[in-house]
Formats: sequence, structure tokens, C-alpha cells
Amino acid sequence: MKKIFSLIIGAILILCFSSPVFSGEKKDKEKEVPKGAKVNVEKLIGEIVDINTNLNTITVKQADGSQITLKIITPEMMEEIKNFSVGEKVKILFIPKENELILFKIKKYTAEEGKKKKN
Repeated sequence: MKKIFSLIIGAILILCFSSPVFSGEKKDKEKEVPKGAKVNVEKLIGEIVDINTNLNTITVKQADGSQITLKIITPEMMEEIKNFSVGEKVKILFIPKENELILFKIKKYTAEEGKKKKN
């Protein structure tokens, strides 16, 4: 009887101490970005051609005439994009990811910045 009781108590203790370990386990490890991983951030300077709030995209024309469409994925970036309009020159940082270009940062590009770059 004591052996059965000891086995039951032991099993309960094992379950109690192991469940917190498994509950902290992350379910979707593919979407995790490992610490210290380098993300490829690219820069472009151009003129806004289109802002599509329905599709959450912004299209920018570069100096060579080519157009790039970037996806807006965060609510913060959607709010920030409201401060811009078609025809404005902008400096953009974006992340290429799985057939999409993800908008990371956007700011107005001034003539002063262009002069600093040439010097």
C-alpha cells in the first residue's frame, strides 16, 4: 500500500514540476527571429506615387523611373503614413521578405539631405 501511495505522489510531483516547463514552450518556432540574427534592411529615396489604405501598400517611384510597392504591416506605420501624400519625396527603409517588401521606416526627404549626401 505504501509503495502505491509513493508512486502516486511521485507521479503527481513529476506532473506538477514538468507542466510549467511545457507551458512556456513556443508553438510557432518558424516565425521566431533568433537573437542576434541579422535582418536585411534596404534604403530607397523616391517620390510617393500611390498610397492604398485598402491594401495597406505604398508605391514609390525611384530616380531611375522604376516603381516599388511596399507592404504596410503595423498599425503604427498605417497611422504614420497618414502624414504623407502623393508627390512627396521620401526616404524609406524596408525589409525584403518572402516576395514582399515590408515598410520599416519612412520620413520626408529634404533638399538639405540631398546636399549633405553629395558633399
